[in-house]
Amino acid sequence: MSTKERDRGETLSAGPKTLVKLESIPKPVTYSGVAILFAISGYFSASYFTASATHSFPDAASPALPIPFAVLCSIFLVRRWWNCIGPILMVVVVWPLAYLAGTYIGMFTPSSFTPACGGGLIGGIGLVLCAAVSYRRLLSWRYVLGGGGIGFIAGLAFSPFIQAYKLHFDCSNCPWYPEGMPSLLCAFGVWQAAVGTYLFVVSSMSELKVGLPNQLH
Repeated sequence: MSTKERDRGETLSAGPKTLVKLESIPKPVTYSGVAILFAISGYFSASYFTASATHSFPDAASPALPIPFAVLCSIFLVRRWWNCIGPILMVVVVWPLAYLAGTYIGMFTPSSFTPACGGGLIGGIGLVLCAAVSYRRLLSWRYVLGGGGIGFIAGLAFSPFIQAYKLHFDCSNCPWYPEGMPSLLCAFGVWQAAVGTYLFVVSSMSELKVGLPNQLH
């Protein structure tokens, strides 16, 4: 075996070389840990809405919500810390697009599933495109539609919250937050865990196929 082939074999066996070194950890443990971290990020990021009466979701949404998720993505997917800024900004842009899509869809349907899945679909597609900045092989219909599908299915977690919101939309004295807010926090945790783990897995698979040339240095 030539030196070049041996070096490439070592590169492929090592897995993704990102800001966090996870090569020595078994994949099931790695994926479970990544999912848990994204779930915690989503849950506590969404809890910001319960901390301030001025941010009444979905009537108002903070642009800062996706920042913890974006930082985690950068830690797991980007090799150099100075390359994190671009992906973080892109993820922050995807959030209002998905939010507005879900809100707009919800205006024209009584269903609680359609806006939840529609927003999840847009968010999933958008985040795959963000990850493609570092992993250009993700710019394929297979990965993009996969991310959209994961986001679509995970978006179902928002349905109980949307249903509670719609039931009490015209009732100014109805305390819909107590019944809706816990499901909102869990929904963000579920969605970010599903999509974040998907991005981590497909980015790892993409890099293992070709080594490192398609990743930002």
